[in-house]
Amino acid sequence: MTDAQFTQTRGRALDRVEMTEALFRDVEPSGGRFDRVRFNGAMMRGVELVDVQIGGEIDQLTMNGVAVAPLINAGLDRRCPDRGPLSASAAVSGQGF
Repeated sequence: MTDAQFTQTRGRALDRVEMTEALFRDVEPSGGRFDRVRFNGAMMRGVELVDVQIGGEIDQLTMNGVAVAPLINAGLDRRCPDRGPLSASAAVSGQGF
């Protein structure tokens, strides 16, 4: 698609937007930053993830049919053997999200 075929929101901030069950088709968020975003129950098909950094709570993530969350947790456990599960107080205060 050419830029003329997209609704232009380049450089725009979308704060506190409710998009539950929205459909995103032919969306170009390259270079975008997602802070404090919940993708609970999201399904992504035909997605390109190249040079992407993800930080946050990851649970029950499947990529191309592979359960990824256990691999991530095993890597984090090796890196930080003393790490424990996210405490309820950290989750409530937003420190874990």
